[in-house]
Amino acid sequence: TISGPTQSCESAVYSVQAQEGHTYTWEVIGGQISDGQGTHQISVDWVDSDELLVKVMVKNKDECFNEISLEIELQETLPEICSITFNDKGDAVIISWENSNSPTTFNLVKSVDGENSITQEIGSEINEVEIEADEFGMYYLSYENQCGAVINSSIVSPIYLEVMEEAGTSVKLVWNSYVGSEVAENSIYRGPSRNNLELYAKVEGDINEFVDNQISVSQKVYQIQAIVNSCLDEVIVISNPFKANDVITSISILESNDYLIYPNPVGSRLHIRLPNNLTPTASNVKYAFIDVSGRAFEKGSIASINEKITVNTEQLDSGIYYFVIYWDKQSFIKKIIKK
Repeated sequence: TISGPTQSCESAVYSVQAQEGHTYTWEVIGGQISDGQGTHQISVDWVDSDELLVKVMVKNKDECFNEISLEIELQETLPEICSITFNDKGDAVIISWENSNSPTTFNLVKSVDGENSITQEIGSEINEVEIEADEFGMYYLSYENQCGAVINSSIVSPIYLEVMEEAGTSVKLVWNSYVGSEVAENSIYRGPSRNNLELYAKVEGDINEFVDNQISVSQKVYQIQAIVNSCLDEVIVISNPFKANDVITSISILESNDYLIYPNPVGSRLHIRLPNNLTPTASNVKYAFIDVSGRAFEKGSIASINEKITVNTEQLDSGIYYFVIYWDKQSFIKKIIKK
């Protein structure tokens, strides 16, 4: 038998058992022999072809011969991701692709700040997954072929609506660019809830921020939508919905050097030290942790307060949050990481 990869690697080695006094005549269809003709082992460079075959004629010293062949399959093609979008709730991303001669199994990889981790193994019959979106991440498909080469798809990222800052009576929305294909136009939707949003404004696709100068207490939820061209033709991708909660009603925000918040990343306790001249009254102080989808966790009031505030974060899952504390007409927002 012929030993070697049954997929058309760019360069591959094929061999039969070496026997003294035997000669070896190789023939390759769909590729070129780069080394080893006349020996028991050859190197082959494959090219694109509908038919791929390796054959060898083995003769002994008595001129008796044996012909052996090995059919080679076209190398499996890793699919490209067609779209990535948040689901309706905003707590997960949906990643879709088209299968075409896909590997039997491959991996979905998440990349965060340059660190890559496999989120799950996927079978070739699957062309869409929905995974929890607990932090900003970029995604790609990956697998190792029979030749030992790691093949990766293009990297993609959904639209994350990450930051909402107040400045007087305005609200500023900031989001990242969709990664995967060009966006001609971003549509901004606003409404009282994520299930009741209406088109509010449009900006060009290369613009990633918007200032709302007409904020409304009853219109607290924002979302970005865009139409992208992909292997699934035109598809609509949406960001996470961001709920402004009670912060939208306050009218000023402390600058970052006006207070101290630590530790960050945080474990079970978060400490906030306020400036001496801005200590609020105890009855008015409230706080909340908001995840990247705009959902509020661990909302509460602080019963006893002085210059230093301590908040219990033990019940929070690991991930990225916005910590919001507000009182009277003052508030601040700080991005934190829960370990």
